[in-house]
Amino acid sequence: MINYYPKEKIFSFDKGFNNEEVRFALSETKGKICADIRVYMVEADGAKLATHKGIFLDVEKLTDFREGIDQLIEAARAKKGK
Repeated sequence: MINYYPKEKIFSFDKGFNNEEVRFALSETKGKICADIRVYMVEADGAKLATHKGIFLDVEKLTDFREGIDQLIEAARAKKGK
């Protein structure tokens, strides 16, 4: 994937399989600040390459996104029996 917009990495974590990392970053495009939550492949030499897997959204939508994550966590806990 080509990085069209400069990104400021905020946080990342190991996805736990397929030698992939989930990265949270901020980008600015067309005068807007956007959140970019994307899966990166970790190459054998340690290089990290962005994939097409991820979401790119206006930071104004982060509260809605967080609400969705909170509900997903609740549903997962209920399904697991806490």
